[in-house]
Amino acid sequence: MLIEVSNNEYKVLSAIWAAGRPLTAAEIVERLRDDKAFRDRTIHSILTVMLDKGVIYVDGQKRSTRTYSRCFNTRLGFEEYHSAQIMQNATYRKNKGNILTGIFSALIDDADIQPDALEELEKLIEEKKRSLEHEADDI
Repeated sequence: MLIEVSNNEYKVLSAIWAAGRPLTAAEIVERLRDDKAFRDRTIHSILTVMLDKGVIYVDGQKRSTRTYSRCFNTRLGFEEYHSAQIMQNATYRKNKGNILTGIFSALIDDADIQPDALEELEKLIEEKKRSLEHEADDI
């Protein structure tokens, strides 16, 4: 899935991810109030483009003052979005093994990574190994 978003669209995605819930246009503007690009008029244009791209969707309504406002949610989570950005890169696709190892190494070198996160990564790697072994047995 090719995912291309503008800088402003990415800021909208980030606001929704940070909130952890669907947001109305007004809530998005409020969360991005320090960015002069986001005002009532422009946010609707940005949201319309994002809806057309399928990057976000309307996820219910919320009462605000006397009217109801649409709530917007993302189609992809933070991890899915960023993984897709890496996986659709041509260089990554040509040399996955070496690049994946480098990315993984850089990520786990983070000083703030907790032991439970490393344990979860070990489990994921073991599951993938088992899956690949079963695929090889089926051939």
